[in-house]
Amino acid sequence: MLLENLQAELAEVILNNQAQFHGVYPEDNIYIYHNNIISNLIKVLKKTYQIIHILVGEDYFNNLAKKYIHAYPSRNSDLQQYGEYFSNFLSQLLLKKDLSYLKEIAAFEWICHIVLLAADVSSFKKEALTKFSFKHYEELNFTLHPACRVKAFCCPILSIIDLCLHPNQTKEIVLNEQQVNLLIMRKNGQIVIHELKLSEFNFLLSLQQNNSLQAALNAANSYDPHFILEQQLTFWIQKNIIVDVGLHEA
Repeated sequence: MLLENLQAELAEVILNNQAQFHGVYPEDNIYIYHNNIISNLIKVLKKTYQIIHILVGEDYFNNLAKKYIHAYPSRNSDLQQYGEYFSNFLSQLLLKKDLSYLKEIAAFEWICHIVLLAADVSSFKKEALTKFSFKHYEELNFTLHPACRVKAFCCPILSIIDLCLHPNQTKEIVLNEQQVNLLIMRKNGQIVIHELKLSEFNFLLSLQQNNSLQAALNAANSYDPHFILEQQLTFWIQKNIIVDVGLHEA
């Protein structure tokens, strides 16, 4: 048997806590390896999904984590990359309508996680625009900082997070509130959250989806015909939210 096949078989046996494997003696060691791996992966998930952990409690979170680990075993030695599909997993598992907001919280926490890990890049260079003639401006493609993400949420996510962090509040939360549009970014090593107007959100979302400047402007104007492009671009460049520009590739 090839070494890589042997390693793959051993990993499968350990994750599924199977008692028999000809390469490990005594076979009880499989149980020890299994417990250590599962325990470490649960710790990773708890660190990434702290709000979910608070909301559902220790025992329920551990149960969810074990089911997730079984459905999505780690395939990467870098455990910082583990947990990406937790929101999808919750969406499939928690079919009850009153728990559907948990998938939104999980999506938010994963974005925060990857934003904190994202690489840093240089600020926007003013001379970058001088490479392009005015007639090509509609085809420009502005790039968001790797540590910035925009996403819409269908639950009052900021109120839920605030309640988890400050549990003594008596504020009532209505789960079917309207959509919340957020810019989530890293600043000085911390997560910073901005709530966006629909025009701002759709403009930045279009850029995040690698669309052209004209497409992004159309998306913004569909919600606000008075959207001032120059003003907004200048602001986002100054705030290091937009960091680069090039020609859009169709």
